[in-house]
Amino acid sequence: MKRKKIIHLLSVEPPDHFFNYEPEFFNSNFSSIEYTKIGTFPYWVGFFRADHHAVAAKEIIKLHPEYEVECWRPYGNHITKVYEKSVDGITHKVFPSKVLHIPQIGHFTWSPEVLKELEKESKENEILLNISVGHLWFHMWLLYKLKKRNFPILCVHRSGGFKKYYYLRLSLLKKLIKPYYLLENKVEINSLKNTDYYYSGSMVEKEYMKSELKIKNVDFFMDGCDFQYFKPGGDKNLLREKLGLPKDKKILMAIGNFRSSDYGYDKLVNCYKKVKEQDPEIQLVMIGGYKSEDVYQMGIDAGCIMVERVSKDVLLDYYRASDYFTQSLFNPLVIENGGFGSAMIEALACGLPVISNNIIHYPGTKEERAGIGIDMQTEDDLVKNIIYVKNNLDKYRNCRELAQKYFDINDTRKVLAGKYEDLFKKYYAD
Repeated sequence: MKRKKIIHLLSVEPPDHFFNYEPEFFNSNFSSIEYTKIGTFPYWVGFFRADHHAVAAKEIIKLHPEYEVECWRPYGNHITKVYEKSVDGITHKVFPSKVLHIPQIGHFTWSPEVLKELEKESKENEILLNISVGHLWFHMWLLYKLKKRNFPILCVHRSGGFKKYYYLRLSLLKKLIKPYYLLENKVEINSLKNTDYYYSGSMVEKEYMKSELKIKNVDFFMDGCDFQYFKPGGDKNLLREKLGLPKDKKILMAIGNFRSSDYGYDKLVNCYKKVKEQDPEIQLVMIGGYKSEDVYQMGIDAGCIMVERVSKDVLLDYYRASDYFTQSLFNPLVIENGGFGSAMIEALACGLPVISNNIIHYPGTKEERAGIGIDMQTEDDLVKNIIYVKNNLDKYRNCRELAQKYFDINDTRKVLAGKYEDLFKKYYAD
């Protein structure tokens, strides 16, 4: 008898800097993993509990324990065979993949082993493939290869955006040099026609697909978070003493890597310098990067408290010890395509109002949006709004409830579960 199986596929290999750490150190200080030692570089293969596809997999078995659930990902050219491990009752598999990086052109990854395993599974079981989309060549390649599939495919947007948006932001000269951006955009749109449903975490992307591309099988969706875990709690002073944070200041928290070329938090650091001149009672705490990244020392020099990536439990302590939160991104491409952001949801769940341009992706009314925080169109706006929110925290006292209305994992997991059931019925009718 064929089994019902959901395969959650992450479309990107682990970043190389992960392998600067021993797995035990990674496990103790960053996020919970299982691993297998191997004899050649990188000397270990990791199975990461905190990855998007792994979190989603754990949520679906809470509602449907009868499903078999697996988590797959390409692992780059560091391995030559498939590695498998059971983690919390979920089978994780990592696959060798080919990687080609062409400067100024793109990063190409594909895996014949993934395709071969999907073909095998589709013959032996009733499978559904959930692809985490990062607007990468990997899932474009895979969707083209699966044109003659006999199983359902659901795509969930996790990061990035259509190349059209990147092209439109180029200078005239670069537009003349990089017309292949538009070709890539067309390739991706055609590849997505081979999916049964597409969920986007970006309101901008959803509208583009519905209005301009006339794609009907698309909607807004974010996983949300566990509001029973992420919630206010504990004594702020005791938490600050434990974490080495000042007790006499209002703490503004930010989460993200410390690379100026990515999150662009060098702008946040520069704004914080101006904030301190006007209001020395505000302390910025930045969490989630590495000392090797360029914003780290910049932040130290500016008086920020810089904390490398931490475990989920420690991160919760920082949320509870803080007063408000910022995801202060200025790059229009990141704002429009990056979605609301999981960290912002967690911060709101802990009762922290937010300062971010990404609140445009909040799915509630304008009045509700005003209750969770404020945007910051320019760096001067960011300086002004950091001080404003600090002085008006009471205006956002309902931010947790307003976030829970749309982002409670107990509700959002049912959205995916319902779509899974529909697709199983469509493809595997009794």
